[in-house]
Amino acid sequence: MGAVTGLMYGAEDPSIAGMLLDSPFSDLVDMMMKLVDTCKVRLAKFTVKFAIQYMQRAIQKKAKFDIMDLNAIKVAKSSFVPLLLGHAIDDDFNLPHHSDRIYEAYVGDKNIIKFEGDHNSPRPQFYFDSINIFLMFCNLQRMRWREPSMTQHMIISAGVVGVISMKSVMQMRNFWELQRSFG
Repeated sequence: MGAVTGLMYGAEDPSIAGMLLDSPFSDLVDMMMKLVDTCKVRLAKFTVKFAIQYMQRAIQKKAKFDIMDLNAIKVAKSSFVPLLLGHAIDDDFNLPHHSDRIYEAYVGDKNIIKFEGDHNSPRPQFYFDSINIFLMFCNLQRMRWREPSMTQHMIISAGVVGVISMKSVMQMRNFWELQRSFG
């Protein structure tokens, strides 16, 4: 959910330097229907659709938005912020084809990284190294058309919005190198 929230925010704010989305879904209802299919207890489709409609109304009443509008494909077609997608190959909670669909629809600069594991597996080191390179690239791109004192900018990482500067990119790199040395 966080990755799609980040994608939706990125489409609204083109000043964001880059987005890192880990295991996003392309369509919430599609994902919910596929999850129900994997359950050991079989439910009739009309029962699931009824439950989704009930959730839709409850969420719309309390949170003031429609879950049927959570379609990352529509958003991807209008976003130009550089994007790095990551997805585990054996993710059975949120299938990898969701990232593939977003990647195909995305109109901005993009890259996708697939790695071994499932939805909750620890991410491999090469993935963190790729993120590090991506963050440095995003920061360098911003520095080209802004003054150096203006290099702080917004980055979205798995739906969490934070301020990233060159100093904090280097601190993250040092942290990942420290983690690798303890290993």
